[in-house]
Amino acid sequence: GSNAAGTATTARKLVRRVTRAAKIFSTSFAPISTGVKSPALWGTEERLRDADRSQNTILAAARDEFAEFGLGGARMDRIAERAGLNKRLIYYYFGSKAGLYRAVLERLLGGMARRGLAEVAVAADPGNAIRALVRVQAEAVLRHPHLGRLIARELVDHQAHHAEPLVRDVLAHLFDRLTDVIRAGQSAGRFRADLDPRL
Repeated sequence: GSNAAGTATTARKLVRRVTRAAKIFSTSFAPISTGVKSPALWGTEERLRDADRSQNTILAAARDEFAEFGLGGARMDRIAERAGLNKRLIYYYFGSKAGLYRAVLERLLGGMARRGLAEVAVAADPGNAIRALVRVQAEAVLRHPHLGRLIARELVDHQAHHAEPLVRDVLAHLFDRLTDVIRAGQSAGRFRADLDPRL
């Protein structure tokens, strides 16, 4: 429908604009120990750590499976085997294969977008903001070699349907913020004035 087409267009524009931003220039939480924990909390904390480790392991295995086979071709049995965990545990944490797929997209795309927003927010000027955003994207691709393939599959196979909430709530914010940065750079004479900031 029109919403899916709009979401896919927004996602494509964001990818193109981050790439163009580089060309413009050429012209997990660790708790701090504050003392001895109550013995009653030890079991709870260990279970929480185990849950985090299990979910991270599942997401890593699912990332590889989805990148290789896509959502339709991915198999929960193979994901469980890759993770070395019981398949029922995957359903317990993520509900369904589609839920797991959305969680993978959120981990990779959402994490990259939020890091980009944080870097742009503290940048001293538009030039540094663009450099920071390009660096965040490059680091994400190096850290997650399957990221490009996952994005391509989501756009081609599903017209960004599964990523729609992520695009609407996070990537669109980054898109708008990047537009503001480019406009600021154009006003300051740092970037070419003949470029459309929204393309």
